[in-house]
Amino acid sequence: MPPWSIRNKWCIRLGCSADVCREANYIVDSALAHDLGRRRIVNSDTMVKKVFHGVSHDFLRKFSEVEKAFERKIELIMINYRLRVDECLRKAFYLHHALDVLLNTLIPINNVFGGNSFALQG
Repeated sequence: MPPWSIRNKWCIRLGCSADVCREANYIVDSALAHDLGRRRIVNSDTMVKKVFHGVSHDFLRKFSEVEKAFERKIELIMINYRLRVDECLRKAFYLHHALDVLLNTLIPINNVFGGNSFALQG
């Protein structure tokens, strides 16, 4: 995948601030799941049900796991809200995924023709 510096460069060209670009990169790559937005995340309600119906955990462990599941759900809701409200964050979020997909498309072509694998640097 392209480094964040290349993503930030193209994001800034879209008219977004560097802080917004870094936030989008963090949301996609580091927040809850790598490639958030392209990968399916386990539903936190399902996680809670599995914890409650499991027989191998003691009460405190169950409570801790339920708390983690709810925290994860709250974080997802907040990310979703910020993406809906902030147009630049939304652009940077989609650009991040577009550059990932584009690079995956370009690498095989570059390997065939002997080109540079980071053709997006231009």
